[in-house]
This record gives sequence, structure tokens and C-alpha cells, in this order.
Amino acid sequence: MIPDSFIQSLLERVDVADVVGRYVQLRKAGANLLGLCPFHNEKSPSFTVSPTKQFYHCFGCGAHGTSIRFVMEHTGASFPEAVRQLADSVGMSVPEEPRGPGGRAAREEQSRRREEVSRHTQVLDTANDHYRRALRTARGAIEYLKGRGLTGQIAAQYGLGWAAADRHGLSAVFPDYDKPEFSALLVESGLVIQSDDGRRYDRFRDRVMFPIRNARGHLVGFGGRVIGKGEPKYLNSPETPVFSKGTELYGLWEARQAIRAASQVIVVEGYMDVVALAQMGVGNAVATLGTATTAQHVQKLLRVTDNIVFSFDGDGAGRRAAWRALQACLPLLRDDITIRFLFLPDGHDPDSFIRAQGEDAFRQSAREASSLSRFMLDEWAAQHDLAQPEGRARCIHDAQPLMQAMPAGGLRLQVVRELATLVRLTPDEIAPLLALQDQPTGPLVNSGRRQPVAAAAGAAPAAAAPASGPSARGPATDRAPADWTPADDGPPPGFDEAGFVPDDGGHGGYHDGPPPGYQEGYGGGQGGGGGRRQGGYRQGGGGGARGGKSDRWQGKGKGRFRDRDWDDERDPPGSRRPVPTLPQRLVRLLIAHPQLVAHIDAQAQAHLEHAGDFALVLALIRIVRDSGASHTGAVLQAAGDAEHDLNLAAADTLLVDELPDPDAELRDTLRSIAISRLRAEQADLARRAGDAAAYARYAECEREIGRLRTAAADDAAAAQ
Repeated sequence: MIPDSFIQSLLERVDVADVVGRYVQLRKAGANLLGLCPFHNEKSPSFTVSPTKQFYHCFGCGAHGTSIRFVMEHTGASFPEAVRQLADSVGMSVPEEPRGPGGRAAREEQSRRREEVSRHTQVLDTANDHYRRALRTARGAIEYLKGRGLTGQIAAQYGLGWAAADRHGLSAVFPDYDKPEFSALLVESGLVIQSDDGRRYDRFRDRVMFPIRNARGHLVGFGGRVIGKGEPKYLNSPETPVFSKGTELYGLWEARQAIRAASQVIVVEGYMDVVALAQMGVGNAVATLGTATTAQHVQKLLRVTDNIVFSFDGDGAGRRAAWRALQACLPLLRDDITIRFLFLPDGHDPDSFIRAQGEDAFRQSAREASSLSRFMLDEWAAQHDLAQPEGRARCIHDAQPLMQAMPAGGLRLQVVRELATLVRLTPDEIAPLLALQDQPTGPLVNSGRRQPVAAAAGAAPAAAAPASGPSARGPATDRAPADWTPADDGPPPGFDEAGFVPDDGGHGGYHDGPPPGYQEGYGGGQGGGGGRRQGGYRQGGGGGARGGKSDRWQGKGKGRFRDRDWDDERDPPGSRRPVPTLPQRLVRLLIAHPQLVAHIDAQAQAHLEHAGDFALVLALIRIVRDSGASHTGAVLQAAGDAEHDLNLAAADTLLVDELPDPDAELRDTLRSIAISRLRAEQADLARRAGDAAAYARYAECEREIGRLRTAAADDAAAAQ
């Protein structure tokens, strides 16, 4: 028996877009990917894949699920076979959970490990809050950032912080800093270093701190930049259970909305380049974390845009780094994507160039950057003596593994013809010399595992590490100037995050209860519900069946979803729909952002339990807490009997825009629920005229409602 905890870990590692993309041609459609459904015949694509939420849904036939379910339904594999196939693709070994009494012990161990992962995340969040608060009083650090042209607004947007010079600065926020068990967690999280003699001290000291978030917005590590004299200039968190430099990109989370707006991402080499470009109006930049660009980096970028510009210094180190990036891109090329390489003038990095030339000049340079094919052909021409037969022959020899790493298609055919012209051959003459296969193969291609692309023989070496240089004086500890204080109230408005917003573009309104006339929840609380859509929401149905027929997958392997419960006359994406009820609003929010369940305390849960109509919400909370699911697909995998209703909610999140601030939406929704319950209690108390205790409780409810409304107004003011 495969442990549930392993299933959740597997779904964290695999990417549904990669799995589906092996069988279905997908194209960008806003935040999602769209293609023709492999489970039924259709001419217009209705098969939607969400890289952020990690699930797929077909609005034509109702097919839906995670990476595991897709492999099962598309290939006919059993559940264990699908799990093993996916595990092998990411280099994981499938454990077996002992049956009988031993299985209980294994489940208890898995629960303990999930709790440890949760503690790990909490430690990082606590440290991040500490660093952000410290920046507010670190005058020297603020002067340094101001000298780099940054404002408090951009510092707040990227969550910049400050780690003081104190070797045990984190002990101020971690009372158990010196206790062996807790200090081991700090060491494992990368926040603390333990020396050979057992002494422990903070890893990050005297540095501006850059929090690193993964593509789902989870804090996974930090980068620190020294502002005085010191080495190294940049320092990253080490490899941890939640952080790997070869897979993460700094700023990808913060830049998602700008990337989508610009339909382009710019990849630079340093954190400061990212924030400096954002300060100057170019918010669609990300950076690698001191490593060469990997295939995982490119995969993540292609999930959010089909237009990538790599920006490098124009010196030898910059061109070597660009060559490594090119190699990582080759197996992932398609005819509908554009990849360019921008080489800046000598002496310039993106920060200095945009300050000297301006935003328009930088964007124009990005538009005029060399295409991937031109950069590759120019490098071949520069590295070989094409005036001599031997040089031309060596050029063909060196080009072959790179050409073989490219998928067959129009782009590869064009490059073959350009290469033939370069070496004075015809396309027919060069074809047998290259002997290209349709599928990418060779040393530059991953062998099915998600790991960095290996360098080809004879390939250019990796880029050198950034050189250190002089910088501003170290910070003092006196209070910051009043005109430059980065906000400390969470992500600013405009952060892009996967989730749900009503079609009016707001947070669904602030009201005391659900609007009259709207159905509560999904499936009427009856364990599912087919039926047609009415007013944009499911009405009627019962027991997950329609017309006496069961909604189930028919046939083997590539069977179809018969008797579908999602009709072709569904609301098109972007159409206006009714304001969601509070249960619908909360289910959609939590299914899109399971990590928010951690913010639902005992008091909030008590409101839900007593308010009624929140059975599905409470089931969802329990599923997330029991399974440790961290994205929508993982929740659906663990949903059990609630899977049908939760899938309806998940599918609805694909049809609306993404929330700028899910945490604020959760606070707003929970306040609305609390106010609704308090109003209902007041209505009951009003019937007990002359009862002094009832009157006192009524007044207490009114004061609590006032506090909730004040908190909502404060949140709204902070978001302006």
C-alpha cells in the first residue's frame, strides 16, 4: 500500500502541465493552458490545465483530476502503476506502507513528518517578519537602498528585509534558539549554521534580505546581499527540504501579473537587477539564484509566458552563461515560443543600463535582442574557421548534439537550412551528417527526470560567479527617516496569486450575509449534484447522478466521460455571473489556496460550525489538515467522497481572474461569516424583551460587529 504522505509529496514534485503536455498540445490562455481534450472528440479546445493549481478540467466532457489520474485515464495504468511511473520521472522511490498493525505506526510517522514540514514553513515566515521589521530601523540599509534608487513601496512589494550583524539575532524571535531540538530545525531550514564544535550562529548577518518564494507563493528560502565589505556578495539559503537553487527563480511570484501583462519575462542574474528594473517600470523580470539556467527554470518560465528574454553582461562570462541557458532551452523549444538573448554594453548590468538609458531604451533593446537561433548560429560561426573544410566539418560535428536536443518542427528545420548555408552544403547534403531523430535525445536532454541539463562535450563552461565590489557603508541602528518606511502589512495590492475573484473585479462585496435567492454551497450539500447550470451555478441534481445515470469514466485507457454533468452551454470564461454566496466564496478561496487553512483558528471554525451551510467548507478544511495538501490538485487527490463537489468549485476558479491578495479575501470572508452569525444571534435575542442578560449580550454582539467592520475598513485603507 502506497502511503498517502508519499502521494502528496509526489504531487508536490511532478507538474501536471509537463505530464499532460507529453500527450496534448497545450497553449497559453491567460494564467492557464488550453488544448483539445484527449478524452472526447472536439474541434474547439475546452481542456484546461492549471499549472498553479496543479489540476486539469475539461469543460466539454467533465474530465478532471491530477497528474496521477491523467496517467491512469490516458494510458490505462492502474493507480500503483501511475504513481510509480510519475515517481520515476522525478527520481523518487515509491515506499510501501506496511499492512496491519505496522501500518498504523507508519501513518503516525507520516503525520509527524507533515507537522515538521509545517513547523519548517512557520520558522521561515517568522524569520521573514523579523527581517522586514528590522529594515524599518536600519538607517544604513535604507540609505543603501535609496542610493540604488529604490523606494519603500518597491521594498514592501518584494518584502525586503535586513539581517543585522548580531551573530544570534534570530534569538530575539525564537526563544528556543539554543535548545537542541529547535536549533536543529533552524539549521535544517538554512537560517542557522552549526560549526564543527557545535556552536550555532545566524547564517545571514549584515545583509539586505530578499525572500524567495516558489511559483505558488510559498516562502522557501532567502538571499542576502552584503552592503559593506564582505564575501560573498550574495548568499543564498542552502539546499533544504523545501528549497533548491536549481529549480527556483527569484521574483517569479511577485512578477506574475506583470509578466502576463507584458506577455514576456526577462531573466537577469541578480536580485538587485530584479528590484531595480521593477523600480524603473519593468516589473516582468526574474533572476536565477547564483546558478546556471536549468531546464526546470525554463519549464517554469514557459508556464507563464511564451516569450523569454535572457539578459546577460556582454563580457566572456556573460556569453558563457547565455550559452548554458541556450542549452537548457533546446529540448523545450516549440514553434510557438520566442526566446531571445540580450547582451548589454560593456560595463553595464540591467540596473545601470536602465538608469542610464531609461525604461523605453531597455524595452527596445529587449525587443531587438538576438533570437535563440541567431545566437546559436553566430556562436558556431565565431568558434570555427569556416574558411577551411576542417573548420566547417568540425562545426557540423559540434552542432549535431545541439540540433538533436531540439524537438522536430519548423524551427529545427529552419536552423538546419541556416547551418547548411553556413557550412556551404545543401539541406539534403547535411541531413545524413546530422542524422536527426524526431524526439530530442542526447546529453543535453533530461532522461525523463527533473534534473539540471547536463553539459554537452565541448560546451562552453559555466558563467563565473559575480565578482564582489565596493558598496556603501554598513547600516546604523537608529530609526529610519520618516519619508522611507517600507510597509509591513503583507503583500501590496497588485500581487498576482492563483485564486478566485468575482467577475466585478472586486472581493465579492462586504455584506452581512449571503444575498437572497442564491443557492448555498455546491451540490446542495448532498454529496454532489449533476444537473444543468442555472445563473452560472449548479442547481438541482443529487447524489452525483443525472437522469438516473452515474457520472463515471467508461472504457479503458482513453475512454470517455459519459453522461457528463457540465453542459456545452456553460458560461464562457469572462462572462458575468452572480455574486457568490459565502460558502461558495470560501470553498473557492480555500480550494485555490489550501495554505490559507492554517489561518483558520478555532474561533473562526466555530463560527463555520454554528452558521450552517458550511459542511463542504468544513470537509475541505479537514482534508487539507489531514493530508497536508498544498495545491488544488493535491486536495482533489485526497478529497475522497467530497471530490465531486470540490472539483466543481475548482473548475469554477478556472473561469475567473486571480486574486491580488488571497489573505485579505480570507479575512474579509471570515468577517462576513462572523457578522452574519452575530446578526442572527441578535435577531434571536431581540425576541427576549426585558431580559437584562439578553440585552447585555445584544450590546456585546453590536460592539463585536463594530470591531469587525473597523478591521475591514482598516484593511481596505491599507490596500489603497
